Amino acid sequence: MGRLLNRSWGFYPRTVLALVLTVVAVALPSTAFYVAGSRSVAREALREDLESRKSTRQAAEVLAAKLSDRLAGLLAAEDPRPFYHYQNLYHDPAGAHAGASIVPSPLREGAGDPFILTHFQIDPRGRVTLPSLNEELPELSCETRREGFLAMKRALEPAAPFCCDDEQETSATPGDAPRPRRVVLSAEAWQQNVRASKLYADLRKNTGHLVPRELLLAEEGGGEVEVFVEPLSWRTVPLEDGPALTALRRVDTPAGRLVQGFSICPHAVNEWLKGSRVPVRFVADKDPQSLSVPVELGSVTWWIAADAAPALAEAHSSEVKALVRFHTLFAVCVVAAGLAGLFAVLMVWQAERLACQRSRFAASAAHELRTPLAGIRMYGEMIAEGLGEPARRKVYARRVADEAQRLGRVVTNVLGFSRLERGATRLHAQPGDLAEALRECVATQRPRLEAVGVELEVDINDRLGELPFDRDALCQIVHNLLDNAEKYTRGCPDRRVTVTLEDRGESALLRVMDRGPGIHAGLRGRLFKPFSRGTSVDHPAGLGLGLALARKLAMEHGGDLGYRDREGGGAEMRVIFPH
Repeated sequence: MGRLLNRSWGFYPRTVLALVLTVVAVALPSTAFYVAGSRSVAREALREDLESRKSTRQAAEVLAAKLSDRLAGLLAAEDPRPFYHYQNLYHDPAGAHAGASIVPSPLREGAGDPFILTHFQIDPRGRVTLPSLNEELPELSCETRREGFLAMKRALEPAAPFCCDDEQETSATPGDAPRPRRVVLSAEAWQQNVRASKLYADLRKNTGHLVPRELLLAEEGGGEVEVFVEPLSWRTVPLEDGPALTALRRVDTPAGRLVQGFSICPHAVNEWLKGSRVPVRFVADKDPQSLSVPVELGSVTWWIAADAAPALAEAHSSEVKALVRFHTLFAVCVVAAGLAGLFAVLMVWQAERLACQRSRFAASAAHELRTPLAGIRMYGEMIAEGLGEPARRKVYARRVADEAQRLGRVVTNVLGFSRLERGATRLHAQPGDLAEALRECVATQRPRLEAVGVELEVDINDRLGELPFDRDALCQIVHNLLDNAEKYTRGCPDRRVTVTLEDRGESALLRVMDRGPGIHAGLRGRLFKPFSRGTSVDHPAGLGLGLALARKLAMEHGGDLGYRDREGGGAEMRVIFPH
């Protein structure tokens, strides 16, 4: 089988060389293109990654600057607030009144700024009080948010020693530290602020036990009272649930030092930051998992922690898309180059195959033409020179005619196939009696076949009616099929060849059957290809055009020529002629 395929397909060195060169020509540029393209995509991905991080950091820096300004403005707005506003009840020294006057703190309902969680004050004993809560007069506490303010008070109490620690640094260096603000109060005003809750209760009850103004002055000693209020500065105060950003100031009074301040609400700050195009958080410590930008608040530094993951995910998505586009482009280019190279190799293979076919055809044609010409020359010379037996001159003449006929068949097949290949031959199918035409074609071949020992059996259906066919093409098909059957039954004990014509409804079926060895399975795929013949030494000579020409003529009729094994052994050629 390998020998058959080798002889059939042949070994074409130019095709192999063209294939190797094509593979190299496609592989080298493709590899270089892939490496360069992959590096370009990787560089672009790195650039987009850096750009994403850079844009995230820039957005965080803008937010940090805005937040720093916002907090600085808040500190500037709160710093002038009088120290007595941090009490639940207070006496306003600048108020228009005569005698005792106690009013609730403007901070009792909470701060007006959403950033401020609560105001608070720590007295010299370390006790934390809120303007929103009054332990002596609970009814003056903020009822709507009482529980929340109580929770804030409980959270601030453990941090009171830290807030009162004199070692805590201020927002400015010692040389540049602003001087405390001096507030001068009358002794009466001071006493009313000190005893605000009791005085308020007495005023409300109107018990008549109100402390006389003279007594207040006597207890204080008369004159004026000085209170020194330091500026607010930012501190990070440790609470149970985490550090808190707090503005603190010290207030030195005759009764001792107070610490006042307010705490920033981290939730409100983060809500304010939500308008950013990148997710950010306001945190006390630098987050190693995020892009952190400092928010400088004097000597205290908090951080804007920006989450670069969404920007990086978008950059990664762009990278994946770029990689897919590159791989698609690479695949298209490689496939296109491969197809172009394959087409070139096929062109070379086709040219080399045709050259080999022409070479084999020339050799076969020379052999096929030389043999009958040699016979014609030999028998012609015998007749001309009077050689041989005079009684056999008729036989010699018959041999000359047979060889000439054989030579004519070879020439006819070559010319017919060449015309069909060029499209120069057009069949002239005319309605006629296919059965009668077939009998005539078989009758012209019978003497030649019977002379070489072939027994013809004919079974033709006469009730086919008229069919469109070309008479000359029909005869050429029949001659080639009978000639093929005669060649491949040489040396067989049974040389009967059967020709049948049947009506199959929509078509007529012509069958030519012999009792020879049949067609080898390895040859059936190329049985009807031009110049295709068996390769064993015992195969009859020929050009390999007969079956190819017969099939083309059958297809020109709109039908086909096929092969199958005959039941009982042998070959069966089947030609379909459509109605």
